[in-house]
Amino acid sequence: MGLTESQMLSYLEDTDLNEDTKRAIVNLIRANNKEIEKSMPQDYVKKYSDFRRDKGMR
Repeated sequence: MGLTESQMLSYLEDTDLNEDTKRAIVNLIRANNKEIEKSMPQDYVKKYSDFRRDKGMR
């Protein structure tokens, strides 16, 4: 769900943050995405993942 790790890092490339800070930001976003997914009703998560699969998304 959301951006891939490489997409997130590419957005952060233009910043003057150091690599550890960039990695921490990516990890926080990934953890947040997992928490959001856990809080969603499971039927919604399945419908959303089916929709993404049908549209050729990851």
